[in-house]
Amino acid sequence: MATKSPKKKKIHPLLLWMLSYVSSFWFWLVRVSSRWHHHNRDYRDRLIESGKPFIVGFWHGRIMMAAFLKQEYDGRFMMLSSNHRDADIIIHAVRRMGVEFVRGSSANPLKKHKKKSGASATLTLLKAIEEGVVIGMTPDGPRGPRQRLQPGIVQIAKLSGVPILPVGASTSRAKFFNSWDRFMLALPFAKVHFCYGKPIYVKGETEQELQHYRTELEAQLTELMAKADHLCGQPSPQPAAALVQRKARILPQEDLSEPEHNR
Repeated sequence: MATKSPKKKKIHPLLLWMLSYVSSFWFWLVRVSSRWHHHNRDYRDRLIESGKPFIVGFWHGRIMMAAFLKQEYDGRFMMLSSNHRDADIIIHAVRRMGVEFVRGSSANPLKKHKKKSGASATLTLLKAIEEGVVIGMTPDGPRGPRQRLQPGIVQIAKLSGVPILPVGASTSRAKFFNSWDRFMLALPFAKVHFCYGKPIYVKGETEQELQHYRTELEAQLTELMAKADHLCGQPSPQPAAALVQRKARILPQEDLSEPEHNR
C-alpha cells in the first residue's frame, strides 16, 4: 500500500512577512540600480496603445524578470502562480509592485480531469481578460518540463480571443538556482535586456492548428530568452527533454537586431 507523502508546512505568517518585505526591497533595488534595454518594444507598445488586454508569455525561470513588466504598464497586470508554498514569498513581494495574482495551474482548461484549482484559475483569468486586465503566464509551469509548452496558454488565448506577447528577459548580474526551471535571481547594478516577439493570434480550431501555435510560441520563447541571455553575457538554459517527442517545425523568427530603446 502506497504511503502519502507528508504535507509541507506552511510558512509562518511572521516569517513570510519578513521575507516578502526583504524581497520587495530587493526588487526595488534591482529596478532603480539597473540599466534597462528593450528590443522590438513596438510589439508591446502597439498592444498597450490598443487599449485591449493581451497575454504575456515567458518561461517560468524568468518569473522574477517578468514582474518588472508592470513598471512599463499603467493598467492592471495579473500573473498566474502555482499553489506551492515556495511561491508565497515572491507573490507577497511582487504584490507591492502592483502585480495581482491568481493561484492555480496553466494546464489545458478543456480537460475534464483538471483539478478544481486549475479550473477556477482559468475562469478567473478569462473573467479578468473580459475586464481588460493584462495576464502573465508561464507555459512551462508550475513544474515543467523546463521550456516545454503546456497547452493552457494557447487554449486561454483561443477562448478569450486575445493575442499572446512572447517575452524573453535576462540580466548581466544574476544567480541561477539549481531548480527544475533554472530560476534566475536578478542582482542589482546590472544591464537588463527585454526582447519582445511578434504577437500570436490563436485562430485555429483543430488539434493540428492549435499544435502549430504551440510550436510557434515555444520556439519564440526559447529564442527570445536566448537572445536576451546573449546580450547579457549569460549562459542560456537548454530546454528539458520533452515528455513526448513531437514533430515540431521551427518557424522563421522576426529579426531581433532592430535598434533598442533604452529606458
